[in-house]
Amino acid sequence: MLSRLMPEERLALLLGAIYIFLNLIWKELYDRYWIFAAIPHLIFWIVVLAFAIDRAASARHKDHLPPQRRRAAVAIPLVLGSLWFVETFVGVTPRLLAASSLALRSEEMADAQSKAGPGRAASIPYLEGIPDGGVKIIRYAEGNPKDLSQAEQLRLTGERIHGCKRIGRQDWLCGYD
Repeated sequence: MLSRLMPEERLALLLGAIYIFLNLIWKELYDRYWIFAAIPHLIFWIVVLAFAIDRAASARHKDHLPPQRRRAAVAIPLVLGSLWFVETFVGVTPRLLAASSLALRSEEMADAQSKAGPGRAASIPYLEGIPDGGVKIIRYAEGNPKDLSQAEQLRLTGERIHGCKRIGRQDWLCGYD
């Protein structure tokens, strides 16, 4: 199948794979380098924009666009636009990263659950905001942790929970102020 692809389409698939890789390592970069974690993404999008403009410009300067030229012009924007759309509106990568982080830190969550007591919500840190706020992984079997009382939210995060996304049957990724 790859032999039937044009070089531009192969490049688009390579850039798509790089995009997925950057999103998968983003949390580690953020934990270590904070705001500098955005630099690889910035460089990536500059390269993508340059390639997309170059391909679209070369296709536009032809009088009649054969199907191959059209394919070359839209390959990069189509693949990366689709990935960006899925990432932005579905949020697969953050949930996948949080679920894998929870799996790796299952002992830490078990300790948090034993400290919280039976039937109560438990939390472990995921991303710490600077100077405040952040994201925690909360295990709560009774529903959305955002619906907990203010006192319970303060116990779990130290602040008010402003939104949660489900990452497992009873696990939530919750942002707080």
